[in-house]
Amino acid sequence: MEYIRQGVLFEVAPQLEEFSITWASAEGHWVHIDKAAFTSLHSEGDTMNIKNLTTGELAKVILDTIKEFAGKEVVL
Repeated sequence: MEYIRQGVLFEVAPQLEEFSITWASAEGHWVHIDKAAFTSLHSEGDTMNIKNLTTGELAKVILDTIKEFAGKEVVL
């Protein structure tokens, strides 16, 4: 699997029309969305707001909880 650095996610996400993403929820389980789109940054840049393009749901994703982004493993 390819890698992407955590520090560049907020630069890359707004440039993509669509991406996949996996993150740990506040309840401690993995959440995966195959088709997501970036909507905005939140909380002084440590949270990304995304839209699930399949369901239309919005979600807040904390940067430190992202495991996979656009088919790449997220590393520090």
